[in-house]
Amino acid sequence: MLELPRGVWRWLAENGKDLGRIAAALEAIAAEATEIRKALQDDEQEEQR
Repeated sequence: MLELPRGVWRWLAENGKDLGRIAAALEAIAAEATEIRKALQDDEQEEQR
């Protein structure tokens, strides 16, 4: 386990739910960005044909 000051652990514990929501939102954004990138690459490949 990391050796962090007690205040950091307390802050993490108090904000864990919010941090989880933020992480989930970032995962969703990353998935959307991946889909957009794939769609743009597909469009470029079709234009090159």
